[in-house]
Amino acid sequence: MVLVTPSTSEQFARLLARSGGEGLDQVAAITQGVVEAGQQAQGDRVVINPTAFTALQPAGRRVVITHELTHVATRSSTDSPVPIWLAEGMADYVGYSGLDLPRERVARELITLVRTGKGPTRLPTDVDFDPAQSKIAPSYSASWLAVSRLVDLYGRARVVAFYRLVASAPTAGQADPDATASLAFPRSFGVTEAQFVEGWKRYLGTLALR
Repeated sequence: MVLVTPSTSEQFARLLARSGGEGLDQVAAITQGVVEAGQQAQGDRVVINPTAFTALQPAGRRVVITHELTHVATRSSTDSPVPIWLAEGMADYVGYSGLDLPRERVARELITLVRTGKGPTRLPTDVDFDPAQSKIAPSYSASWLAVSRLVDLYGRARVVAFYRLVASAPTAGQADPDATASLAFPRSFGVTEAQFVEGWKRYLGTLALR
């Protein structure tokens, strides 16, 4: 793993092969690397956005680095893609572990949306994490709270086993990671993904009342 620290946000955008920096002020760091079907990632690098990263408090910087290192660790030890909500949610779950921060405070932008009736109706997908298209903080929070809620209900060991199950699914035919995760829910947790999502939305509503 290589840590890359460009001097400017413009250099950060170029390293991401973006013609412009639209929305990248929302991104403090990103993990990059070649991932081939059926193989573990090799030679990952973590690229820091100097403007966004230095604007964070020390605790925030710790979360970002731990988040990205979690991506490196999972990508180098699994050989199939997982849904983006699970990948980002797990990375944030590890990143925030041990900080003992109130969830509604960390996820305040998401909780504000929930309070105004604009909360999520489904688990986040790839489009929700495109910084050029929308504000991405609520999607990170939604994913984090989904994984955190799974841990609350079923324990960390079962959630890790679920991640490994999804991340070891056969890649023949380019299986859809979201469909794979949905099929794995009953085996891992005894409920369907749809049932979990309904409970997760109610949980978000509970946080919004605090």
